[in-house]
Amino acid sequence: HGVKIVGHRNVPSRLAADTSALFSRNIYNFLSAFWDAETKAPVFPDDDEIVVGVRLTRGGEIVSERLKG
Repeated sequence: HGVKIVGHRNVPSRLAADTSALFSRNIYNFLSAFWDAETKAPVFPDDDEIVVGVRLTRGGEIVSERLKG
């Protein structure tokens, strides 16, 4: 019917590499925002809204209101 499909035959095999690269880039960007070059470790301030939004536990205790609920 005049339709031509252009693309990869095995799409799932191509997704893994792209997904892995995207995930690692996201983790890098997240940690670099909190990285302390002097101590060579991430610093997660308790009053930072991003930290509050993603922190699930601290010191072995559940601190996320979503998980406590």
